[in-house]
Amino acid sequence: MQRNNKIKIAPLDKQPVELVGLLLDVTKGDFVKDINNPTISEKISFCSRYLNLSFGEVSGWLVKSIDHVFNKVIESMEQYVYAEPPKSITIDGVTFDLVTEPHKQTAGWWHHVEAIDANIDVETFLALNYIERGRRYAETDRNANVLNPTSERGALLVKHYSAKQYLDLMGFFLKKYDLLLKIDWVLNERNQKTKTKTKPNIPTNGVGNEPLTT
Repeated sequence: MQRNNKIKIAPLDKQPVELVGLLLDVTKGDFVKDINNPTISEKISFCSRYLNLSFGEVSGWLVKSIDHVFNKVIESMEQYVYAEPPKSITIDGVTFDLVTEPHKQTAGWWHHVEAIDANIDVETFLALNYIERGRRYAETDRNANVLNPTSERGALLVKHYSAKQYLDLMGFFLKKYDLLLKIDWVLNERNQKTKTKTKPNIPTNGVGNEPLTT
């Protein structure tokens, strides 16, 4: 059996953003049924995916080596503390600004936001939250060609974002999104009450609430 003592688990701010989906799955219980008592098969599956190794290769390790990797990853998640995500990122001379006012974005932006699963489509989520400075989301030229494609921006951003920053971004986005939904609900409630108050009081004849006629 292979012990494999050389594997070290980096802190969240050094872990690649592509691991976020797996990290969230294991902590939510989607990947491991009981996080406090995972089976050896679950640990092997997790370690193989986390380290991008085959199930058979990890199966050849000593159990204590598998436990070491699994426990260290869980510890890195337990030590997570929220912080504001970067307000801007500059890559190859191009600055991408964080979307801090989602209510000012286009309908197309909202359409993609409502359809995305941030746990799975990491690149698109990053591209929705960071837009080139001086440009709008999916800005087009006079021939309707998109000048800043989401796919290209996402592929670039994912190389410069850590798992820790991505968790921060998800928290930041959800707080903004949730606040907008609450504001929208309050405004709708207020509008409904206003309509009720201003509804004309038409006298009825008391039969089937039909308007009173003379």
